[in-house]
Amino acid sequence: MHSLYNQHLTNEAKQLYNETVIRALKQEYELINNEKNDFIEKSNERIELERLHSTQTINDLIEKYESQLRMNSLHLKEENKKLLDDQFEQLGKEYYQLKRDFNEITTENELLKDYNAKMYHEKLQENGKRF
Repeated sequence: MHSLYNQHLTNEAKQLYNETVIRALKQEYELINNEKNDFIEKSNERIELERLHSTQTINDLIEKYESQLRMNSLHLKEENKKLLDDQFEQLGKEYYQLKRDFNEITTENELLKDYNAKMYHEKLQENGKRF
């Protein structure tokens, strides 16, 4: 009986010990699990902050390059207009010079025709006096 009683006490002690160990292990598991969850939450917050920062940086860069692109485009348009205006002005000068040259050649041609006609009449008159 005494042996059974001792066996019973031993079994109760073992069960109590096992329950205590199980309780301690559960508490340790919960603590580790809570630490893991806290770490994951902090990591997610950090990742979200980095993502927001990266997004802001990308948006800033996009805005900067779009602004530069607009400025470059405006500058190129202004330069193109200036070049076209310069070319138009140069072509206008060349046109008026060609027009003056044409008028001078036309005038000279008319003078040469008149001079040629005079010489022809003089030659006719000389030939008429000889005969």
